[in-house]
Amino acid sequence: EALAHYGPVVEHRTRVLGPGHPDTLVSRLGAGLALADDGDPRAAVAVLTDALRDALAEQGPGHRCTVAIRGALAGCLDLAGRPVEARTE
Repeated sequence: EALAHYGPVVEHRTRVLGPGHPDTLVSRLGAGLALADDGDPRAAVAVLTDALRDALAEQGPGHRCTVAIRGALAGCLDLAGRPVEARTE
């Protein structure tokens, strides 16, 4: 159910604030986690990889959103059967 709500929020925030704005990044993080929770870690990895790219570009590696997305991505990589990548993320 949560997943259905993230799509419109992410789209709106991306359009209004931009893809790397902290509020947009938090929504993208939530969408990725909802996908993982819904049993689709591969889709979660795709969403979080894109979000991490934008977070690094616009906020830098030490920003709280970047750190949170990186941690979630590592967990989703592990869930997706990619533990080696998860450890290096």
